[in-house]
Amino acid sequence: MENSFDESLVEGGSQAVAVYTRGDRMKFHNVRFIGNQDTLYANAGTQYFSQCYNEGDVDFIFGGARAVFEDCDIVSVDRGSTTNNGYITAASTNISEPYGFLFINSRLKK
Repeated sequence: MENSFDESLVEGGSQAVAVYTRGDRMKFHNVRFIGNQDTLYANAGTQYFSQCYNEGDVDFIFGGARAVFEDCDIVSVDRGSTTNNGYITAASTNISEPYGFLFINSRLKK
């Protein structure tokens, strides 16, 4: 699943989400998620991602869901900055929730 929106072509710094998940017991196996900022919005519920490819440039995996990423490739795209190319995740797990994002046997790549 790919969001090919190019925010550099739009005035005002717009961005767009490639995938929005909100549901319980969702499973994604061997799926590619490609975008820039905000590639995968795991908003709510429980999700399991196995052997997936996640690519983006700033906070590209984010949200308040309980999500497990097992044996996944997490690929950071270069934004062209010499000092800060952004963060990978921006979990917004509610303080009352015991779990948020869990990465097992996954690889951070560039």
